[in-house]
Amino acid sequence: MTNKATLERAGYEGLECRLPGNRGLDGVFVKYGPQGEVKDIILLESKYAAKGRARLPKNSEGYQQMSDKWIDQQIALMSEHDHLKATVKLIKDNIPLVRRKVNVMDSAGKNRWHKLKPPATSIYKE
Repeated sequence: MTNKATLERAGYEGLECRLPGNRGLDGVFVKYGPQGEVKDIILLESKYAAKGRARLPKNSEGYQQMSDKWIDQQIALMSEHDHLKATVKLIKDNIPLVRRKVNVMDSAGKNRWHKLKPPATSIYKE
């Protein structure tokens, strides 16, 4: 089962988040409460590891994927694209509700959600 299907089954809605060239966050998912209020936001990074081992690499600026600085950089890049501005606004308006998740898919197609821990954070929830 894909990470998107797993989160949708749990009541989350996927939002537009990909930057041109298939870059940036792999997913932004929001869960709304019964009155339409935002209850939870998940920023998702997905990795494939044939042998079950994966890592979160650093970008050219030296920011590790899913670190505070990397996420802030991705949000800033997203804000430059009209089709992503609503997602950016939702994230910025609800920072205390934003969590980070990393999933790793193995060669058998199994998703592991706690296999790869994101770097330490001072902004986003675990």
